[in-house]
Amino acid sequence: MSAAQVLQFENYVERQPSFQPPPVHQAEDRFVQPPLPKKGPRGITESHYATEHPSRAVPLHSSTKDLDQTYVIEDRAAVPRFIDEYHLRGLLLQARQHLNSIFGEDSMKTLSVVSDDEGFEELFCLVGVKGDMEHWRAALRRFDREWWLSHATQGTGRLNFDFKLL
Repeated sequence: MSAAQVLQFENYVERQPSFQPPPVHQAEDRFVQPPLPKKGPRGITESHYATEHPSRAVPLHSSTKDLDQTYVIEDRAAVPRFIDEYHLRGLLLQARQHLNSIFGEDSMKTLSVVSDDEGFEELFCLVGVKGDMEHWRAALRRFDREWWLSHATQGTGRLNFDFKLL
């Protein structure tokens, strides 16, 4: 390289383009959405049916009539609404045969709607069983492997199966 070329680069000062932030405009009210109210957690609770006062009894929902043969429905208002909204009835009817064969027909299968801290709701089928924890964990893995994993997409992330020891 020649000395003249070196001098050109030594005297060169790199300049950055000046940055001007865009002007801040007040947002119009029609574009601003109010925050959604946060739902409180809805835990799994015991069901109480008014049998001593027939006028207070909650009527059976028509969409759960055939589900009542297999499942105990905890909240007679929320569970049928959830099943109808997410079209889970057919999937629950298919699941009962597999649940009965793996967990036994005498196991109690309870349906309840559970909400997380962010308000995401999910229908849980909890199979109540007695006995050894490891035996029922293996049974749940077998249920998952043999049936649930191939049908889980039909539940659209809104249905889950688990067990609990009684």
